Amino acid sequence: FPSHDINKKIEGILLRVLSQSNMSKWMKETALDIKKRTRLGYGVESDLQAKKPLNRLSRKYVQARKTTLADKLSSATNASKSNLTLSGQMLDSLDGSSNAPFKGTIFLNDSRSGDSFTNSQLAEWNSKKGRNFFAISDLEYQRLVQKMQKSLVQALRKTYK
Repeated sequence: FPSHDINKKIEGILLRVLSQSNMSKWMKETALDIKKRTRLGYGVESDLQAKKPLNRLSRKYVQARKTTLADKLSSATNASKSNLTLSGQMLDSLDGSSNAPFKGTIFLNDSRSGDSFTNSQLAEWNSKKGRNFFAISDLEYQRLVQKMQKSLVQALRKTYK
């Protein structure tokens, strides 16, 4: 094989595997992983670090959420789970997408949904209070890389049978 042909094939495989649609799918899955981790009470100080427990919700706050705020809670949570906001709207707004091959992003939709602050402002406030969640943990990153590697290996095997 001339090296030019191999390079072209590999470039095509990479474009297929790391396409905008695949990157969007993987970013959405990673955003869901971050939501799950946070609702289970864990945060991440900064990207690629190990998860650590978030400060627990006080009993008084959990009780208030059970009695007076139950109708405002996100359907994905309950009163004793960490949502970082009163209703869980900020965490619910976490999403992922891609606008080009090889690129992906995880972001907060910046709605206000009844609160007086945007989701980005709420995330910043939580970070200042030591409740960092808006980062990808080392394990979440490993899972993301494994998905990409698996797809790449499958594509290479299919091409070079």
